[in-house]
Amino acid sequence: MIRTASRAFRPLALALGTTLGAALAAHGLSAAPPPAASHIAAAPAADITELDQGHADIGPVLVDGRWRIEIKDDSGGEAVWRDPDSTVLRVRDAAEHELPDSSDYAFLGEPGDEVFLIPQTQLDGVIWLGWNTQHPALLDDPPQQISFRLHDVVGPGRLHVYFDYGGFRPAREVWDGSDPGEPLRVEPNTHAHANWAFSAAGEYRVGFTAEIVDAAGVSHTASATLHFLVGDDAESTAGSPLSVPVTLGALLGVLLLVLLLLLLVLVVDVRGARRRRAL
Repeated sequence: MIRTASRAFRPLALALGTTLGAALAAHGLSAAPPPAASHIAAAPAADITELDQGHADIGPVLVDGRWRIEIKDDSGGEAVWRDPDSTVLRVRDAAEHELPDSSDYAFLGEPGDEVFLIPQTQLDGVIWLGWNTQHPALLDDPPQQISFRLHDVVGPGRLHVYFDYGGFRPAREVWDGSDPGEPLRVEPNTHAHANWAFSAAGEYRVGFTAEIVDAAGVSHTASATLHFLVGDDAESTAGSPLSVPVTLGALLGVLLLVLLLLLLVLVVDVRGARRRRAL
């Protein structure tokens, strides 16, 4: 009976091990979630908001005593503050521009190079992205100091953020994606727009940090990662913020089950061997 029970466990353990191995081979770890968890590995489309036109601002908010970065979405008429982790900023093909033959824009590339430009002034069919320090909590109790930094740009090209003065003076670069540079000091109750120039289509992840000194003189830092899809055909190569932990959790659960089952098989085999020797 003992030997029969041991043999009965082995096919099950082998099947589970094979399933886990196949899942691991199919994923980046390499693992895909087991079938039972696949429906929650990627958030439903309704959980991710894509903004591709209209007005939006990035800025610090204070909620329940905690500072964080959110995106104020005015595209639907009524303002909504959104979590960057569940928001995609789409830069449509309508934003593609050719660089002029002017030394004022040499930091962007050569004359004639194509860039995808979120302009400083609103353009139909292109998201109009700026920043502000106008969340109600900041207006009720204005901080002493606020500064913004752009950093850790990951994508197929470069990102430059700059102010343009319409020919009255040279363009002023605020952030170069390859170098965080100096923080940009922003006064409370400020609303501003600049030009966001992407040198190539594709997916970009961009760090955005606000450093705040509140009214009491206490320093705070809030950071978020902005997710840009540049070009009509650009697609996200990463899952939702929940997909990685959910996937890993499911895989670890299966792995633990396999290990426990194999341990049980080993115990049964050892006991069976001892009994056979005793006979």
